[in-house]
Amino acid sequence: MNMNKSPDETLKQGRNRSWLLVKFLVMIFLILFPLLAFVVAIPSNLFSFITLRRQTCLRNGIGYYLLSLTLINQISLAFLAARLIHLTLIMSGFQSSGKLNDIFCKLVSYLLTCFSRLTYWLGLFVTLERVYTTIFLSKRWFKQPHIARRLLVLTTIVVFLSTAYELFFMKSLFISQDGNIAMCIPLFPTEHQSMWVFIHQFVSISHFVVPLLINIGCTGIILWIVIKTKMNIRVQYQCEYFVQNMKKFFK
Repeated sequence: MNMNKSPDETLKQGRNRSWLLVKFLVMIFLILFPLLAFVVAIPSNLFSFITLRRQTCLRNGIGYYLLSLTLINQISLAFLAARLIHLTLIMSGFQSSGKLNDIFCKLVSYLLTCFSRLTYWLGLFVTLERVYTTIFLSKRWFKQPHIARRLLVLTTIVVFLSTAYELFFMKSLFISQDGNIAMCIPLFPTEHQSMWVFIHQFVSISHFVVPLLINIGCTGIILWIVIKTKMNIRVQYQCEYFVQNMKKFFK
């Protein structure tokens, strides 16, 4: 055994050991973090589900939105854990067929994207019902349970249909020479690539930006109503105080 190693070989071995250590730590993180998040979220989501499924909570539409968000959050964490564990298995050298990787990549990425987008819209519905309650204190049309159920079904259909193209174009792409690092990315056909890229960007931005902008607008409306109400109360108090002083003055 040759004990005399050149400085370049020693440096190369040190770099390889450092890379293996970093790779091992990343793999541990990718396994423990999603599993820990999934396990920690179970009690909270379970208690929320038990509470929100009571009839007293389901008298208004916001109860259905929050109940659905509880289920969707737990399901999303499960798919996120599955995606990261699958990535960790590939990094560890686990051999599986390319077709199986593509199928897993398509399904998990598609469902994770759909459930994530549903959370944006359900959060928007919660904000809209708050604005409706703030503006129309005595009305219940938008807060009725059957309106919430219809919005839930319609939103779920729209989200899943508008994201369905990812099932055809999402691929598991290996980005390292040894094939130990893979990513799920959309690969569009070169013939109509610009069109599909535009559709992908438009759908992704719409499902994120539209709820965000409406949420910001609703927050501004609520603040404006609160400020206006406080100003009216202050003006009314000043008028009453002035009337009382005038009565005292003329007595």
